[in-house]
Amino acid sequence: MIEHSVIIPLYNERANLEELYTRLSNTIKKVDQPYEIIFVDDGSTDGSFDILKRFNQKDPAVKVIRFSRNFGQEVAFETGFKHTKGRYVIQLDADLQNPPEEIPKLIEKSREGYDIIYGIRKGRKDSIFRKTASKLFHFIMLRFFRIRIPKEVSTFRVIKGELAREIANLPEKSKFFTALASWAGATHSFVEIEHSPRKRGTSKWSLIRLAIHSLDLVIGHTAIPLRMISLFGLLFSLLGFILAIYMVYRKLVTGIAVSGFTSIFTAITIFSGVQLLSLGVIGEYLSRTYAEAQRRPDCIIRETLGL
Repeated sequence: MIEHSVIIPLYNERANLEELYTRLSNTIKKVDQPYEIIFVDDGSTDGSFDILKRFNQKDPAVKVIRFSRNFGQEVAFETGFKHTKGRYVIQLDADLQNPPEEIPKLIEKSREGYDIIYGIRKGRKDSIFRKTASKLFHFIMLRFFRIRIPKEVSTFRVIKGELAREIANLPEKSKFFTALASWAGATHSFVEIEHSPRKRGTSKWSLIRLAIHSLDLVIGHTAIPLRMISLFGLLFSLLGFILAIYMVYRKLVTGIAVSGFTSIFTAITIFSGVQLLSLGVIGEYLSRTYAEAQRRPDCIIRETLGL
């Protein structure tokens, strides 16, 4: 029986694959337990698949899943989970910022019986923008949407295989694994891991992609935005009612009518903006309902090797 399944999603990481495979193989062999390495090629166009094919030909522990196009990291992890056979699943990125040599730390901690062991990045080497965005993301998720996500965790983690496959097979789309694990009541602990700067290639996480990723989390795991719309509607209705009473009072008691193009234009602009924002939030929920109703697969697998 396979003890450890290592899942590595990648998109245009040709420059890192040789070093990644060498370091990972040397590390996982020292654990001295049966293992498999599953690379998920998320639609790479730089020839990454040719290198993965060579790994598979010389090492039977290496297995490859190739997507027809880029479907995203969460889908790649989810697909990898579904194809694992190990008692434990290890998530690892292909950019080598999370060193494979830290895997034994996570494995050792997992022996204590936790469902998930999260790697906490020590001395995080990301840009100031990424660090700030991450802190802001966690603050907003907890304070405004009450979604509990452990701080400073990376996708470098060890998960019980049964739990990973169970979450991967949930019927919903736009999965966010960390939030779903919290929803499922999974027990977890943390291990400090080293974090390295990216040596080769560029990060695939742009500002827009991070924003969309955050939106998927919010829409997929809470109805609070819809409740906020109702609250805004109530507040503005109350404000309008108070303003109407004030205008009637000024007209009947003081004889001074409230007039002015600027105030009217400002009020119309504010209310129009709130209405459009509300429609946008409702539209996001409806679009995801529409996507669920279409029942399309999360990805298209072009080919597999070793599976």
